[in-house]
Amino acid sequence: MFLIVGFSALILITFYLFYRAETFKKELNIYKARFSHSQSTSKHQSEMIVLLAHSQAELLKNKLNQLRNYTNEETETIKLAEALISQYSNIVNDVALKSQSVSKSTEKYLQRSTSFTSTEISQIIARQNNELKYAWQQNNLEGFIRFCGLLLEPLQTNSSSAL
Repeated sequence: MFLIVGFSALILITFYLFYRAETFKKELNIYKARFSHSQSTSKHQSEMIVLLAHSQAELLKNKLNQLRNYTNEETETIKLAEALISQYSNIVNDVALKSQSVSKSTEKYLQRSTSFTSTEISQIIARQNNELKYAWQQNNLEGFIRFCGLLLEPLQTNSSSAL
C-alpha cells in the first residue's frame, strides 16, 4: 500500500514538474519574442537617429555655407562651427546611442579631424554669449543641438546687418 501511495505521489510530482516546465517554456518564448521585438525597435530607432543627425548636419552645412557667402571672415567661431558640423552625426550617435557626454565625444572627434584641442574649444566657448555657454554646459544631446544652432546665429545676425 505504501508503495502505491509513493508511486502515485511520484507520478503526480512528475506531471506537476512537466506542467511547470511547459509553462516556463511558454513564458520564456514570450520573453524571447518581446526581447527580439525590443531589439528590432531599438535598432530602428538608432537608424532613425543617425538619419536625422545626417539630415540636420546637412541643414547646418547649408546654413554655414550661406553665411560664408555673406562674410569673408574666417573667424575661430566659423572654424569651430565647421569642425562641429563635420562631425555632427558622429557626435550625436555617440551621445544618443552610446551614452557618452558631448564634451568627450566632441573632444574625441575634433582631435582626430581638426587641429582643435579641448583647451582651444573651451577658450572659444568662453568668449561666446551666455546662451551659447549654457547650451554647451548642459553636456547632453539637447544642449549640443541647441549649441550648434546658436553658434551660427550670431554669424547670421552680423552678416545680415552688413547687407
